[in-house]
Amino acid sequence: MQVKLTAGYVATASGPSDGKDRIIYWDEKRPGFGLMVTAKGKRSFVFQYRNGHGDSRRASLSGTTRLPDAYKWADILQGDVAKGVDPVAKRKADRTAQSKKGKFRTIAEDYVKREAPKLRSMDQRIAILNRLIYPIIGDKIAAKLKRSDIVALLDGVEDNHGPAMADGALLVVRRICNWHATRDDDFRSPIVRGMGRSNATGRERILSDDEVRAVWAATGEIIANAEAERMGLFMYAQLLRYLLLTAVRLNEGARMDRSERRGGDWLISAARMKNKRDFLIPLSTAAISLLEAVPVIGEQSFGPIFTTNGTKPIAAFNQFKKAFDKRCGVIGWTNHDLRRTARSLMSRAGVDPDHAERALSHTIGGIRRTYDRHEFYNEKKYAFEALARQIELIVNPQPNIVLFNHGLG
Repeated sequence: MQVKLTAGYVATASGPSDGKDRIIYWDEKRPGFGLMVTAKGKRSFVFQYRNGHGDSRRASLSGTTRLPDAYKWADILQGDVAKGVDPVAKRKADRTAQSKKGKFRTIAEDYVKREAPKLRSMDQRIAILNRLIYPIIGDKIAAKLKRSDIVALLDGVEDNHGPAMADGALLVVRRICNWHATRDDDFRSPIVRGMGRSNATGRERILSDDEVRAVWAATGEIIANAEAERMGLFMYAQLLRYLLLTAVRLNEGARMDRSERRGGDWLISAARMKNKRDFLIPLSTAAISLLEAVPVIGEQSFGPIFTTNGTKPIAAFNQFKKAFDKRCGVIGWTNHDLRRTARSLMSRAGVDPDHAERALSHTIGGIRRTYDRHEFYNEKKYAFEALARQIELIVNPQPNIVLFNHGLG
């Protein structure tokens, strides 16, 4: 039906009377332009045209009943058609591109690209994204993420990997959402307080002497029965002892390569260190003895030490940890708690606090951070030997034996 469209006509035009769901009133002065009214009275403007292939297309404009705005919109579309552009196809392509741009994965990748040079822990965040987060919410539009989406993500991580890992995933998602909110006018983070799964905001767990003895005894039983044990659990038991003796993080120890040995020293590459700096550990006699007792699988001079196939270091730590906890009877501890325990034992052994911090590759603050470049090799060597002696006193207590702080000679 062709009519003379006016503001009054647009406001009063009736819906279809023939039982159809809509009717179009075509503007008698503008070919292809019209007003569409549905049976429920909803009004929108339409523009009908043929694309370059001769196919009939119809674009629609809703959200306004002002004729001047609709005329401008139709003029733009008519100009596109004259240039050989299909407005409907273009709009669909723009929506697809915008949808891809707005996906959580795309935003997270942009975050990683821009923030990686500033964050020393970015490698860990990328691993969490790839393994735990992208498979669940990577393809969701970030602006449409709901609290229920985040809760479902965290529930899955907690069920399969534990509450601590769920908190790690929450940390990564929260940082990305907060970062994106500072760059987007409309985005609001779906994360609220109380979504964490661990009770503590920061762990302070240190194993007691009885727990250290239980862990050490359980590792000893597994190591002594190597032929009867699964190779993965056997290597995990060796690794637990090594983590306590060296006070390193789990991945720093688990990925140790034979090529990193320098006689009695261990050089950890910057790529694997949290502070992104090479770190030299003067190994204690006990740590060296442990490494020498680990069976060589693969090449003699290079390749992972804690491995079952000679090519890749052991993984599946959650699985091994659950099996080991049943053996040792100690509950509520993590692999990283061994590092905190080792630091505490250094203090008990009389190690100078600054030297103990350097033995853990912690940066000493203040002006010393800038100007003190001494590697403190001897001090670190003493710290690790004192740690080994303290562990020995705990796991094999002797009456009337006291470890004194002799200092460095």
